[in-house]
Amino acid sequence: MRDILFRGKCEDNGLWFKGYLLGDEITGQYFIHASGNSVNESFKVGEENMRREFPVGLKAR
Repeated sequence: MRDILFRGKCEDNGLWFKGYLLGDEITGQYFIHASGNSVNESFKVGEENMRREFPVGLKAR
């Protein structure tokens, strides 16, 4: 099974992170949990700065 990764720009420091998308339905906030990050840390991202990351070499049908 393939992991679906997202990219998001952190609202705190403006850096881009790639990882798993986490959404809070109550507050409507989105977070990126950085892939390969051994620390349980997530970064708050804005909805307008969030994109799905497509694997290299994957062709659209």
